Amino acid sequence: MGLMKLEDQVCSLELAKQLNELGVKQESLFYWWNSEGKEYVSDQYRMNDSWVDYVKTSSAFTVAELGEMLGDYNDTDTVFKIKPKTEADYRAKLLIYLIEEKIINIEE
Repeated sequence: MGLMKLEDQVCSLELAKQLNELGVKQESLFYWWNSEGKEYVSDQYRMNDSWVDYVKTSSAFTVAELGEMLGDYNDTDTVFKIKPKTEADYRAKLLIYLIEEKIINIEE
């Protein structure tokens, strides 16, 4: 069994951008970065140290970070018909749904 890619441990770029647009605070261990039209995920320190031409686009929230934001909400059967590809995307989609439906408030 090989190591899991970082991209599979954080929410997808599309969902990260959606959470950013919804006003979720952009504080995370990893971020999506753009350079020459390509998107990459990495931690802030590595990108700042070696790749100065990269632009941070959105927080790439991990499963743990999304779980912390979701709190104890467990009623996921009513939200999705098909489970997203990764656990991070699943939690990101759930968080987006809960924010849009005003079930939870992200501004504390």
